[in-house]
Amino acid sequence: MDVSKIEKDQQEYHAAAPPTFSARLKRAFGLNRGPSKKEQEEEERRLAAVDHLAYVSALDPETALVAIGSSTQGLTSNEAAERLAKHGKNTLSAFKPVRWWTLLWNSIAHPFNILLLFLAISNLAIPPADFRPFTYLMLMLVFATITRFWQESSSNSAAEKLKSLVSSHCQLIRRPDSSVQGSSTPVNQLDVVPGDIVKLTAGVVFPGDCLIISGRDISVSQSALTGESAPVDKASGAITTSTPLFDRANIALMGTSVTSGIGLAVVIATGDSTYLSFVAKKLAERRPKTAFDKGVNSVSLLLIYMMLVMTPIVILIQGFRGTGDHPWIDALQFGLTVAVGLIPEMLPMILNANLAKGALSLIKRKTIVKQLSAIQNLGAMDVLCSDKTGTLTQDMIVLQESLTPAKTNSWTPLEWASINSHYQSGMQNLLDRAIVEGAQKHFKNPQEILERYTFIDEITFDFERRRMSVILMPKGVSDVHILSCKGAVEEIIACCTHYADNNGLPQPLTDEMKTKFLATVDELNSQGLRVLGVATRRFEKIRTQYLKTDEIDMTFEGYLAFCDPPKEDAAEAIRLLNSRHVQIKVLTGDNLKVSVKVCSDVGISVEHVITGQELELLNDADFAFEVERCTVLAKLSPNMKQRVVQALQKNDHVVGFLGDGINDALALKSADVGISVDSATEVAKEAATVILLEKSLLILERGVVKGRQTYGNTIKYIKMAASSNFGNVFSVVIASIWLPGFQPITPLMLLTNNMIYDISQAAIPWDRMDPSFLERPKRWASRDLLRFMCCIGPLSSIFDCVTFAIGLYYWRWTDPNNNSTVAMFQTSWFFESLLTQTLIIHAVRTEKIPFIQSTATVPVLIMTTALIAVGTAIPYTPLGPLLGMQVFPVLQYGFTACCMLAYFTLVLLVKTVYIKVFKNWL
Repeated sequence: MDVSKIEKDQQEYHAAAPPTFSARLKRAFGLNRGPSKKEQEEEERRLAAVDHLAYVSALDPETALVAIGSSTQGLTSNEAAERLAKHGKNTLSAFKPVRWWTLLWNSIAHPFNILLLFLAISNLAIPPADFRPFTYLMLMLVFATITRFWQESSSNSAAEKLKSLVSSHCQLIRRPDSSVQGSSTPVNQLDVVPGDIVKLTAGVVFPGDCLIISGRDISVSQSALTGESAPVDKASGAITTSTPLFDRANIALMGTSVTSGIGLAVVIATGDSTYLSFVAKKLAERRPKTAFDKGVNSVSLLLIYMMLVMTPIVILIQGFRGTGDHPWIDALQFGLTVAVGLIPEMLPMILNANLAKGALSLIKRKTIVKQLSAIQNLGAMDVLCSDKTGTLTQDMIVLQESLTPAKTNSWTPLEWASINSHYQSGMQNLLDRAIVEGAQKHFKNPQEILERYTFIDEITFDFERRRMSVILMPKGVSDVHILSCKGAVEEIIACCTHYADNNGLPQPLTDEMKTKFLATVDELNSQGLRVLGVATRRFEKIRTQYLKTDEIDMTFEGYLAFCDPPKEDAAEAIRLLNSRHVQIKVLTGDNLKVSVKVCSDVGISVEHVITGQELELLNDADFAFEVERCTVLAKLSPNMKQRVVQALQKNDHVVGFLGDGINDALALKSADVGISVDSATEVAKEAATVILLEKSLLILERGVVKGRQTYGNTIKYIKMAASSNFGNVFSVVIASIWLPGFQPITPLMLLTNNMIYDISQAAIPWDRMDPSFLERPKRWASRDLLRFMCCIGPLSSIFDCVTFAIGLYYWRWTDPNNNSTVAMFQTSWFFESLLTQTLIIHAVRTEKIPFIQSTATVPVLIMTTALIAVGTAIPYTPLGPLLGMQVFPVLQYGFTACCMLAYFTLVLLVKTVYIKVFKNWL
């Protein structure tokens, strides 16, 4: 082992390591004072992990196993238990559940709480100190913190409970304590420890940083870490050259996956000792922003912009018109209170409650949500890209026919294919199972066929060749090997020079015969049958190892035709999804004619279809057009599926992708909502955000409905809160100009009003949505929210002005030096404002006439009624004087009732016009 080369490699790797984000930020602003102690420690840990990987990769497999304390027969049960106790569970800190104290701190450090704390302290800091508002504001802060902490804890627990239902297992070689012989054992990925031997086949996700100790034709996808979609070749053997970590052929990092090949690997590091742990945060950020993320961001920015515009206006008006010893300080306090009033503080709680409630509801419908925001994306989805097998079909592939090249019935192709499927070491798919079951059904003694041959070697499957081979030696013959190959007919025939006639004798394969054989495939495909080709090759010069390049000069033995009938409920599910305005596009690697037949049978339009080969020839503009137009896209590679999803997103669609295979992982990760099934490959389940416990479009349709209901209840709150708060602030601006030297409402009253109103909306997640709302996909739209605020918000200001006028000109509450009359004016507006805000909940929650055509659920009715009663009673309680309230004349209640009736009528009229003009309400 050349230690100097390893050291050189480490130095070059360290020099090439990208700077941390914080380092780049400091450099950009000229604040590069060196990394913090925490950053230094983290960097030292990362470099140590890299050093360890570089060291192990420079060892030959046998030496590496000794150094790690393992063997090709795996660890014993006791050894695994001891290492698990020493190294801990195989999980990353970045992905562990958030600790309760972190949730509590996040709840305390919320901007709303910071503003409350600032206002509370300012009441003590500005003489004369007033403990009453300080105490009250601190009580509000504690209430807000506890409420948010409880909700965040509940949502976090629900999300972790849902994630735990989808467990990931890997095949390890472990042995009993008393045995020297190891065997393949499924082990939960959390229990993998350094020294474990991983059995590598297509679809396996590496459970830790691993050293490949043996293998054949291994290709590994590193897209989860590098972003490069093309798989890289891996092999065993010491590497002492100066090679970057990702390019080391014998190293496979945690989170990467096998796309083809077979072999063994030993786990070097797990959990927080892996390289992945140091890029976990960046990995989490690497998933593209979904429609949900973009929508929440746009709405949040709009509300921030409104706050930044309105708050300075209020402060300036109050400051210039203010009275007292500290007019500008009073104005600043009031302005900050207004800023709090503009932001829907309960949005995180309402949003999380909606998502958590939706997730728990979906699990009863056999749907597990790994990422809560995916629920909203389900509802917003307007294009569903789905695979065909198992979704539209019964996923019960049955062998229909075994045919010679001349289309006569013969069991010879099945015989060769059954031997191939039996000896392949990679993951068996549905076709392999159908072949084995077909052999058991049609041959009296299938085992006798297998016993005729001795297994020599295997050429594993990959998605480029689309075939796989096993090499056999006939029993009793030591100088002949036979290659049995099965795969896509086009790829099989392309490697053949002969075909077997009806007597089994090889005949030269001419171009004319190739055309004829491919026409047979088209004929079978048009009947909805999937077709595999079978070929053989005889080797006179034998050897122990064979390569992909040996799949030449073969003899075409014939076809195997399979059927996979459509699901009985597929047509109904597609009809329901179409009625919900979700367009179905079938993305499959299967044959176009087979796909068209199946799609036609279940009611999917097949007027416009295309293949991956045709898409490859198009420029970006034509590609986007064809992807938009076509409903069946066949013969697609994994990269092409991802490109189709991304093109649809650029066409302004919210895209869902349903898939369960290795070749679906890239598209699953790129989609707004990646959907897989519990029986899918580990790669697919890792990439997905939604897991179906049953592969059915009917289950998915229920998820779409639940997603739209979740969105509807969330957008209700945002529109209610934003429009009413905007109306209140608009009224504050008018009152600040109009009123003779006093504030229209105290900061304490405004905060109390806001808090009561927010509490009244805590039941919104339990409200129902009108059936008409659930018919179409919905998206977050800041422009729509701005329009809604500007149209509905100022309506309450009209009646606020009426209340101001009554107070000023009827009751003569005009003397700014008379605390009693000022308090009655402020209390009357507090009461009227609270009623208008609470009433608008029922007006906004539906586009129909509230209480007549659509009534809120019982929890919403109880909550709004109770809090109106609380708001009415406050002036009569000891809390009233603490807030600076006065009991106003009974006649004022009559004036307020008239205002409420007029306000409610005006909102309904404006709503009718709004819906006619803008064609939507929520």
